[in-house]
Amino acid sequence: MRLGIAQILKEADSLPTRQSKIDFLREHSSNQLIDCLRFAYDPFLKVLLPPGKVPYKCDDTIDDMALFRESRRLYLFVEGGHPNLKQSKREGLFIQMMQYLNKEEGALLEAMKDRRLPYETITPDLVNEAFPGILSLELAAETKVEEAPPVKKGKDKK
Repeated sequence: MRLGIAQILKEADSLPTRQSKIDFLREHSSNQLIDCLRFAYDPFLKVLLPPGKVPYKCDDTIDDMALFRESRRLYLFVEGGHPNLKQSKREGLFIQMMQYLNKEEGALLEAMKDRRLPYETITPDLVNEAFPGILSLELAAETKVEEAPPVKKGKDKK
């Protein structure tokens, strides 16, 4: 039986040793799991959503695989993912996505948006050890990322 993203992370969090957590994450590796971990922890992904609580109602009748299915839409919420999407539409899509999840997966996605996980022992270092290179942690430590200057809107006056 395949486990959902929240189930995988919750089970890994409950394991007693660091190595058992790493082995469990590797055993349940998928593109969807890696996308979720990158969304939460990759320092080069800029999430374009406001921090804090999301006004949504979860549906506990939804199965534990919903985030597994919905993770393909995470690109909509990061810089460069869909540059023409208006911010109000982006936030509305995120709320809509949250409403497709059960309570546990909703809490996970909300935490991911704020660049953390609700599982204490699933840290960026553990994720990087389980899946070397997916988080760009070494590159982030060596590189100072500078923000681009703001783009001027409107016509220039001569």
